[in-house]
Amino acid sequence: MGKKGYGSVFGEAQRTCYCYIDFLKKYYNRDINVLVIDALDGIHVLPFARKHIYLDCYEENKKFLYGGTVENYKVIGLLDKINTFNLSKYVKVNETNFYTSNNNKKYDFVYVYRSLHLDRNKNIDLRSKIKKIMSSVKEDGFVYIMYHIAVNENDYINYPKNQYFRKSFISKIFGSSWEIIDNHERDELTIHNAHPFHNVNHKHRVGYIFARKKKYYKNKKYHYNLSVDFHFGV
Repeated sequence: MGKKGYGSVFGEAQRTCYCYIDFLKKYYNRDINVLVIDALDGIHVLPFARKHIYLDCYEENKKFLYGGTVENYKVIGLLDKINTFNLSKYVKVNETNFYTSNNNKKYDFVYVYRSLHLDRNKNIDLRSKIKKIMSSVKEDGFVYIMYHIAVNENDYINYPKNQYFRKSFISKIFGSSWEIIDNHERDELTIHNAHPFHNVNHKHRVGYIFARKKKYYKNKKYHYNLSVDFHFGV
């Protein structure tokens, strides 16, 4: 992070976050705008902002925004980090739940990580959450979603349907107006270090999808094949 103690209580930013930044800068070769949903304490906000990418983010937990203690974790708030690193020019923080907001803005890139399964979003239909995300992407824009999959797909008690995907569910939501560039769902469990709301080392079954919203001209669909030279992942 560049300043001692100003890291995230959720650990390091996802490695491929930086790959997406490089890819998007080359793909567009212009200023872009990004949406980060459920920003937490800024784990994936600061990497974009530090590359001078303009972004909106949504976070309703006041301790993640303003600082405090969450389950014995000392949190330095996102707003403090933005000010400390002089990044306020690039980041707009919305102190509300994205999925119930009236936001109709479109973005070049929507980044979703550890959001869909959060308890704060558990009463919102999973398909509705995905549709809300998709509606925020511009034509020729991209979306990345990292999500959790039920370990036991018949267990709706420990893996509620509004929080945990069943295998291959998400790809069926993306219709013909989308190009799915990469979609992978792991059968093996991924190890996660302890963090707020799950303060012991633990394992999840995870998946991710990276997709582009196709362009439309004069009510006709034009399909562009997009190739990338690195593996997008979790």
